[in-house]
Amino acid sequence: MVSSPSSTFHISSCAGCGGLGEASVQMNDFQSRTPSGILAGRSILVVEDQALLADLAEEILLGAGASHVLVALNLAQAIKHLDGPVRPDAAMVDLDLSGGAGIGSGKQLAETLLRRGIPFFFATAYEPGSIAAELRTIPVLPKPYTPEMLITILVRVLAAKAPV
Repeated sequence: MVSSPSSTFHISSCAGCGGLGEASVQMNDFQSRTPSGILAGRSILVVEDQALLADLAEEILLGAGASHVLVALNLAQAIKHLDGPVRPDAAMVDLDLSGGAGIGSGKQLAETLLRRGIPFFFATAYEPGSIAAELRTIPVLPKPYTPEMLITILVRVLAAKAPV
């Protein structure tokens, strides 16, 4: 269940949300603590198979000033966005995409992003050891995460201009 009166999100009973369980995000409070336009002019690809979490990430990113948030619920949608008219400046990739081959889909997308020079990070509830050895240098945002955690890792990845 998601409710968003006046930019307040309340999430409960989210099956498969990586242990999220229940959380509230006060976007007005977050926006007041976030430097205005920290993501101004940036396009961000969010690849998350849980629509609820994808919507929440989109709201956080738009609240931080992102000009475009491209949401993909599976690998095919992510590739379609990558081939579209708006090139993402960075991407958030759920490591376990149920719309494809699970962790293999996240790995396949990661390899595509590396080839295209698009900086990214993984968002996952899995342990770092679950990530393929060749991708363990990619930053990881643990689920559940706060808006501050999401923005912090995104700003870090954008500043590096390549996966760390």
